[in-house]
This record gives sequence, C-alpha cells and structure tokens, in this order.
Amino acid sequence: LKWFKRSLTPEAFPKMTSENDFEIGTVLRRSSDGDVVQAMHKDTGRSFAMRRIEVCPELGRAQEMLQHLQRSGLKDHAAWLNVHADLCFVHEYAGSDGWHARCCLVEDLADRTLHEDLIERSVGRDFQDLLKEYATLLSGLQSFHAQNCLHRDITGRNIFFSAAQVKLGPPGPTFTTAPADYYAGGVCDAYSADILALGLVFLEMALLRPLSDFTTPDAALRDPKESTVSHDAALRSWIHDEASSHGLVHEDVKDIIVAMLSWPPSARPTADDLLDWPTLAVHVDPQQVLPILERPCVLLSHLPGMPHGDAPRRSGLAMPHLHQLFSREGVEALRSRRYSWCGQEFDLWWLEHDDLSIPDSNVNAYQDELFGFAKHPERDFPVSPRAFLNSARRCRRESHFVAADVLCRAALRCPSSDGEALYQLAEVQMERGNFMAARQCFDRAQHLVQETENVRLLGICEFLAALQAVRNAQGEVSHRGDTESAVAMRTVHMNLYYRSRLAAERGEWEVFLGLGEFYRLVGPDVPRHKAPDEATALSYFRQAHAETEAMSDCRDPPPLSRRFLKDRLARLEWALSHGGEDRDCV
Repeated sequence: LKWFKRSLTPEAFPKMTSENDFEIGTVLRRSSDGDVVQAMHKDTGRSFAMRRIEVCPELGRAQEMLQHLQRSGLKDHAAWLNVHADLCFVHEYAGSDGWHARCCLVEDLADRTLHEDLIERSVGRDFQDLLKEYATLLSGLQSFHAQNCLHRDITGRNIFFSAAQVKLGPPGPTFTTAPADYYAGGVCDAYSADILALGLVFLEMALLRPLSDFTTPDAALRDPKESTVSHDAALRSWIHDEASSHGLVHEDVKDIIVAMLSWPPSARPTADDLLDWPTLAVHVDPQQVLPILERPCVLLSHLPGMPHGDAPRRSGLAMPHLHQLFSREGVEALRSRRYSWCGQEFDLWWLEHDDLSIPDSNVNAYQDELFGFAKHPERDFPVSPRAFLNSARRCRRESHFVAADVLCRAALRCPSSDGEALYQLAEVQMERGNFMAARQCFDRAQHLVQETENVRLLGICEFLAALQAVRNAQGEVSHRGDTESAVAMRTVHMNLYYRSRLAAERGEWEVFLGLGEFYRLVGPDVPRHKAPDEATALSYFRQAHAETEAMSDCRDPPPLSRRFLKDRLARLEWALSHGGEDRDCV
C-alpha cells in the first residue's frame, strides 16, 4: 500500500507542456493555416517562436501532425532551425462551431525570415557568401532526403537567419498540400519538387526580390512541357534579363538555378549532386554527401507512387559525359535513348560497372586532424595549399580517399589556391567512383588553367582529357559522314599515344593510369555500346607498374599495393585470361 501511494505522487508522472506554460506575446507573422507568435517559457524565462497551426479537431490526427512537424525520428542537422520537441504540444479549445485542435511547435527565435530579409536588403551578398548560404541550405535539404524524408515546405518564409547563419525551417506535414507558389500544383512527391522550391528560393536570393515581385516569364516558362530545350534556354535568358540592370547574378549562380528549375523533373540534380559541384565543394563536408552509387535513380524516383526511399540506386556510367544517374531498370525504361540533365539533352551510351570505385580504408585516425575544418565553413586558411595537397597525395597512397577529399577541399580555401587543387580533387573523386563530380572539377580546373596558365595536367586526369577530346571530335563531325568521323577519332587516339610517349619520358606513372582507364572503359572506336580495348588498357597499366618499380626511394614512390593500380591490373589480367569475363577484385 505504501508503494502504491508513492507511485501516485506528482513526481511519478511527467509534466505535460501546455499553453499555460507560456506567456504569449506579439504575432511575428501569419499564414493561411495559423500564425507564429513570440512566446516566453514561464519556468525558464527564455523566449521562443511558437508556430500555431490549426488542424482538424481529431486529437489523434493533430498528434500525428505534431510528431511530423517536430521531426520525430530524424537526426538533427546544423542547418535546421532548432525545434524543442519537449516543449511542443497540441492545444484543444472550444470555438463557436465546436472543438478545435492546434499544433504548437516551439522553435528557436530567429532574427528574421528570408522573405523579410529580401524586403529590407538593398545591397547584394558577396558571391562567395551567397554560395556558402546555398551550400548550407542544400546540406540541410540533403539531410532530410538522406533520411527518406521530403521537406514539402521550402519557401522564403520558412528559411531563417539566426546569429548570421541561414537555417532551414521545419518540414510540412505529409497530408496537406505544399505551398503552390514554390511547388508545382502544390504537390511534393519526389526529391525534385523540393529541389524546384529551393531553386526558386535561390533565385530570390540572387535577384534580391521575393517571388511575388518577379515579372511573369514568357510562355515557355509557364508551360515547360512543350519543349525541354526551349524551357531551359528561356529560363536562362529570363534570369539574364532580370539581373542585367543590376549585375547581380554570376554565371555560376545561373548554372545552379537553371539546373534546379530544369524540365522534366528527372533532369534536376539531387542535393547530393549539387553539393558535388566545384563552385560549392569548398563549402561542403564530404562526409555528409552520399556516395554516388547510393543515390536514387533520377528516372525511377519519379514513377507515380514510388516512395522516396524505395527508388533503385544508381549503378552505371553514361558516356562520354560521365553522368552517373540511372539504375539498370532506369536505363531499360528510357525509350528514346536520350535523356535530359541540368538543362541539356544527351545521347545515352551506357556502361554498367560495379568496379568504378575503390574501397576506402579506415580513416578514424584522421578524424580530429582533418575533419575539424568542415565544421567551420566560414574559416579560411592563410597557408599555402601545397601542404594540403602533399598530405592528400599521401592519403591517397594509403587508400584514405575520404581524408584526401577533405584535404583537397581545404586547399581550395587557401587564398593562393589554383587549378591544381581542383585537378587533384578530380582524381580523388574518380578513385571514390564519383566520375560525374570528377568531370565537373576537371572542367572547372581547365577553365582556370586557361586564365592562369600555371598548372600542369595531373595523373589520372588524362582519362578526363581523353574523354574531352572524344567529345570535341564528336561535336566537330556530328554533321559529317562516317569517313570523316573515323579520321577524327583516329586523330584523337594518335594524340593520346603522343601523350603516353611524353609521360614515358617524364616517368609520370599516373598518366599511364589515366590512359589505361580510358581504354578499359571506352575503347578505340567510341561506339554507342561498351567496346573497351582491354589489351591496350592492360599495356598502359603495366607501364605504370614498371614506372613505379623504377622509381628511387628519394622520389617517394607509391607502394606497389596502391589500390587503383593493383585493382586494375588484377581485373584485366583475369579478364584476358578468362576470355573477357570480368571479376570483382580487391
């Protein structure tokens, strides 16, 4: 009996938060489904923002909605506006027409919303500051998507500035429509709908005007289903016209926005894809970004009724542009053998490989030393990038590819950074199997080289240079006959042979790696199907092996166990000795 009495004491029951625990202050903003008020918690004296959302009078439905709004079961991210789940509650009250329920979501009190900032701001953001804010918001959205959750409420009024940091507000509930101004038809049923909404937010940030102030785009933008190419061309032209009088939009920003607003929805990159872009890479923690083969197939993600987390993962490589977008099922579903991506159309030449990446070694020893900088995106490094790049090379030789990725991004933050850091980041991305990001880093580095002319081509980037030559040759002869096309391709391969001879004279073993990888995946004739030249590829890999054997200790040769070379030699020797049958090595 004594135990029973003790169990009935007030301490035995957790206190339930209610509206009586707060002193409700001024209304901060209103919306169609409720309002946001400033509220002081009486016990602690701390001020919060309380989002009050009117819902149906069913208590169970209101509790379900509150669970979703407070991100129950999700791992928090630094780019999310903090929600205090222990203080959130459902408030029931009687009205003239019966009982009502209201979800009360308690959040950190932010300084202002993006919408308010755009109205008050008269001077644009610095270009790098704008990219940093883009990367922060993309990282926040990526965290939602990686946890199989769509956001459904990305708007200028649900993005906040708190202590000079941009924050993404809480997601919208699953059983209500998304804001129609940012989501086509008020529907969010795939990652691309969130990407479209965030792209419109990026457009607002770039043009310093809320969406409601934009002039109406032309017909190609209002009804993009008529023509993919005309939609994206008209979009870029419209952005240029809107910004021309102010000079606000950098070309790199235009590329990001056009990609996010592309049509059809499957042509839009995921948040992970965008975080790979070289213009954003310097502000990104590579540990957060999903490996390329763990990202959803962009085509099958948009099948009606396909849950976000159930879409098949990507499994192959579209050549020669190195896009890694589709699963095998997605390729089979493509009827036209052409696909759209980020505002452009491409022919589909498909390679399916399970051996594009090399396993990463344990990097626990590098956590404290290397990954600290990723937690401080505002931090720059006053030292020379050379120290970071030398450390990255050592990490690569020991197969610590994630650590090498971090170091290359650190080198990009150095004031004296040049194209060489991007070249090496491209190589690391290739070794991690992310050929799509590698190509973008390579193209960006080539652009810098043309401006500075002080960076040499590095190692395995010869693979990317070879593909660039193939693309150029295809573009020059696309309207000519087969004879001229064959001559152009022979010229490409002759130039590659001269590259290999120059590499032999210099003892550049990594160049042979790049050329070997080119012939392993592409082959001599560059057809629309897989036809690699394994014998030529093996010859180049053996030359790379011979160069490493001949290197003296004073030149710091990589160990013969370096995985990329060892892996490719083992694969090709097995394939040639077994009649072309490949196997999974390493």
